[in-house]
Amino acid sequence: MPEDRRSGIDSLRTVLIACVVLGHYTPFVAFEGPPYRFLWVAIDQSLRFVIPCFFVLSGYYFAASLRRGGDPWVVFRRYARRILAMYGFWNAAYLLIPTEPGLIARHGYAGAITELFVRTVTDPQRLLFEGFREHLWFLVSLLLSLLVVTLAETLRWRKTLLALALGLFLAGLCMDAWVDTPLGIPTGFNARNGPFFGLVFVVLGGILQRRPRPPSLRVAIALSLPGWALYLGESLGLQKVFGTYPRHEYVLSSLLWGPAVAMIALARPDLGRGTWLARLGPLAVGIYLVHLFFVDLAHAAGREIQHWTFELAGPVLAFAASVATVLLMARWKPLGRFVR
Repeated sequence: MPEDRRSGIDSLRTVLIACVVLGHYTPFVAFEGPPYRFLWVAIDQSLRFVIPCFFVLSGYYFAASLRRGGDPWVVFRRYARRILAMYGFWNAAYLLIPTEPGLIARHGYAGAITELFVRTVTDPQRLLFEGFREHLWFLVSLLLSLLVVTLAETLRWRKTLLALALGLFLAGLCMDAWVDTPLGIPTGFNARNGPFFGLVFVVLGGILQRRPRPPSLRVAIALSLPGWALYLGESLGLQKVFGTYPRHEYVLSSLLWGPAVAMIALARPDLGRGTWLARLGPLAVGIYLVHLFFVDLAHAAGREIQHWTFELAGPVLAFAASVATVLLMARWKPLGRFVR
């Protein structure tokens, strides 16, 4: 199989995007009582390997493109054109189809668009790093991370790059998960945005790509399980010691957990070959970009049904609708470029 199309990575991407839909649906969040709250937090924190893993895989493929030769800026411009095209298209889609819960009910269709537009353009952080729907932050963060990597390649600062990325990651923790600790830096800035967290995983993906041999499956699994345990332990420890609510996107253990899961796919490049998991993998970015439309609709249905079984069915329905939409878009060339 060609270097740029590995079934193991594509299969993992499908699993990852299914986890994103589940996490954004936030099962049981609307239910009262400790058991439901525990389930919600446990599911949320157990899925926090996903976005770091996506960054690692992006860094892996970007480094592969750089290794094939040519001007790093030519490679970056090719990636940037795709990312910016997706960012522009999906910003327009989420502005013109405002499915955010209650927005149309409160303001009407035209009023909802106006409210969303004004709210975004008057908030510099949202305007610059997120756009008209919060999950689009990933595209901006990825683009900025790839820009920093390209600058480092041009200046031949590859060794310095990892130190810079780790420094930004630690600074991000001080603004986010560690904000209530003595190291905390309360800025009001969402450190998830920008390159604070994404860059280090993109760099680690590049390091994995440049290894002469793929990682061992045994080592990848042996690192993944402790990575998960350490993440949960760190998250709960921050709550117990400093009172920080355990809904973090990144903690220090993310540096182990996300890359270790990515290593499983790199260790078994033929994993899932010929299955629907591998076939959906190239469309994972499209599923990510469209899924909040259907998560919003599933949330609305869940509020009406108010039964625990829908908390299991809701994310499945949202994922299925997202997949169907992306498959239809991919069949038409003018829209296909926005979903793959």
